[in-house]
Amino acid sequence: MNRQSHNPLGLIAALDDAGEARGSLFWDDGEELDSHLNGHYVYDNYVCRAASATQDGSLTHDVTHNEYPEATDLKLDDIRIFGAPPNITSVKFIIHHEDWYQDPETHEIVIRNANIPFTSRFEIEWS
Repeated sequence: MNRQSHNPLGLIAALDDAGEARGSLFWDDGEELDSHLNGHYVYDNYVCRAASATQDGSLTHDVTHNEYPEATDLKLDDIRIFGAPPNITSVKFIIHHEDWYQDPETHEIVIRNANIPFTSRFEIEWS
């Protein structure tokens, strides 16, 4: 694994006009040829949805393929969500996390020092 990949990762989700963002991430060692054919990689899916009248806003991370053991050392640290409505009062995930704020001008939700293992499923909700 190269030195750069030991740094914590960040995630930015920008909601579209329909209030949704989706993305995928493929991660391997960057050196092995045909890692996708040999199965030596991690493949993740992310879905972010705005809050509605019936449910909280959410960001979900699912690991669909996890056959790259070195990726277990990676951490997802800072998470930024653009397109949230103003006046968010609560952000919750995995365990109670205090290090978050909402920018009063852009309404961006910023979560700092999340320290979530990169290969773990998680869900974040806000209201």
